[in-house]
Amino acid sequence: MATPIQIITKRIRQRAMGSGSVTSAVLTGLFAGAIMVITSISYASLIFSGDLQPYLGDGIVMGLTSVTIVAFMLAFFSSSAHLIPQIDDDTAPVFVLFIAL
Repeated sequence: MATPIQIITKRIRQRAMGSGSVTSAVLTGLFAGAIMVITSISYASLIFSGDLQPYLGDGIVMGLTSVTIVAFMLAFFSSSAHLIPQIDDDTAPVFVLFIAL
C-alpha cells in the first residue's frame, strides 16, 4: 500500500508529463503555498483585530488549516491538473464588517 506522499508524488509526475516538468510542478506548489500562508495571515489579522486581537493566533491556524485541507482534497479527488486552492478574498472584508457591528 502506498503512503500519501507516494500517491501525491505519483500524481505530480503523471500531471507534469503532459504540461511540463516535475520541477515546475513542485515550484508552482511551493509558490502557491507561500501565497496562501501570506494571505491567511493577512486576512486573519484583518478579521481578528480590535477586541478579537487575543484570538489572532487561532484565526491564523484556522485559515492555514482550512486551506491545507482543501488543497489535499483537491490533490486527491480532483481530475483537473490545474487547480490551485485560494482563500476567498471577497468575504474577508464582509466578515470584518459583520464583526465590527
